[in-house]
Amino acid sequence: MRPDAIEEESPPVGGGCEPVLAARGVSKRFGGIVALEGVTIELCPGRVHGIVGENGAGKSTLAAILGGALAPDEGWVEVGGVARRLARPADALDAGVGIVYQELSLLPDMSVADNIMLGIQPRRRLLIDRRAQRRVVSELLHRVGGEQVLVDAPVRDLPVALQQLVEVAKVLARGPSAMIFDEPTAMLPAGESAGLLEMARRLADGGVAVGYISHRLEELRRIADDVTVLRDGRLIWTRPASPFQMDSIVGAMVGRAVNEAFPQRSTTATSTPMLVVEEAMLPGTEPRGISFVCRRGEILGVAGLVGSGRSRLARFLLGLEGDHGGRVTLDGASYHPRSPRHAARSGVMLVPEDRKGFGLILGLGVDRNIGLPSLDELSRFGLVDARRERALAERVVTDLSIKVRDIAAAASALSGGNQQKVVLGKWLAKEPKLLILDEPLRGIDVGAKSEIHRILRRLADDGLSILLISSELPEVLGLSDRVLVMRDGQIAAVFDQGPFMPDDIMAVATTGSAA
Repeated sequence: MRPDAIEEESPPVGGGCEPVLAARGVSKRFGGIVALEGVTIELCPGRVHGIVGENGAGKSTLAAILGGALAPDEGWVEVGGVARRLARPADALDAGVGIVYQELSLLPDMSVADNIMLGIQPRRRLLIDRRAQRRVVSELLHRVGGEQVLVDAPVRDLPVALQQLVEVAKVLARGPSAMIFDEPTAMLPAGESAGLLEMARRLADGGVAVGYISHRLEELRRIADDVTVLRDGRLIWTRPASPFQMDSIVGAMVGRAVNEAFPQRSTTATSTPMLVVEEAMLPGTEPRGISFVCRRGEILGVAGLVGSGRSRLARFLLGLEGDHGGRVTLDGASYHPRSPRHAARSGVMLVPEDRKGFGLILGLGVDRNIGLPSLDELSRFGLVDARRERALAERVVTDLSIKVRDIAAAASALSGGNQQKVVLGKWLAKEPKLLILDEPLRGIDVGAKSEIHRILRRLADDGLSILLISSELPEVLGLSDRVLVMRDGQIAAVFDQGPFMPDDIMAVATTGSAA
């Protein structure tokens, strides 16, 4: 793709509609960092407008400005063709603009009905009219495809996918004419996002103007009418989504052509096993238990549906499931970890699914986060040697091409892809024997994914053994040397020879036998 083709002038979208919600030349800076510069975007009634870009492109900043959480430094927001000053999210809601963020804002101990109607409960004199509230909430849940949700159930009892529908119903209860979804499926497994996508499409078909921010471009292929690409805080182009041109979108996002999502590689895995698990009797695996081998220099993919036992397998190898018998060897020695600390000392380390909750201390600097697992090596007489800590962090930042303006800056200031590189790098600094990756690329844009894919391939080429657990089937098939498929807590099949066929993997994951 020619670089000049990426930024060619966009044709008009929306059929010349009168936009419900628009940003006009908005700019936003945080200190010396330009988050947005002169961005104009229009959301039209009855259309889903996809907004894409790499981490740090300005998508969430734009959503926050449209939703009243941030004020633009320049430019303005229009609602119904009228310039509005949205000083807080409540102002946006009052104006008819609702936002659904990837981080839920529900109160877990309150009921579904009370969460949805909080602050706008129907009244009968001085008391809440519970009957009327249940009726309204039931109608809202039906509208978002959540008919199975019990209105009086505590939110904490619901799975994340249903909590997300409750979050949408909560926004809909305020009667918005425009809704923005900011990575709404980022915390959902790929197989559980279909209902939310259908609901977003139904809202648009009912006349609502929908803005949809997502890293999953396949979602936009399914529901978007228009697509806007942001890069480095600037609008690159806005075009109709049909025909959907994946290469053109990805190229505009990263500023270069991305022809292949996964690097080509002939496996360098040896025949020597790094990890051997024989008849480990985890709960639900009787009578056979779990048995498999991960070789030196191998990326062993672990596929399966949610609840198949993939994360439990990772927890077992980290010492979080107790000793359930069987025989486990690591690098030729008996291995039965008692805790994650014991596992790390043995050379087994995990990049967790929730990088913000378990992988990073967001308020600490990048250097401190990278140095945490290595405090013993970085300390003298019980005190951390700051120079050695900084040298270690600088080496990791260089090796993994982590983009950070100041190595001491808080990890919270980094984009999602760079945060994930910090989590990866802090464990690589410990020179692991086996690296376990549990959903390592969730919520990361395609450009960052491509970089991390290449890093993982290089690590395997250098001899590191990697256990890759992912709900993203293309990721498992594109990176793995072999694929292990789990179902109902058991290893249902191992595919030893590529190319791996998605239909075969899914047939085993869903029925237990290949297609």
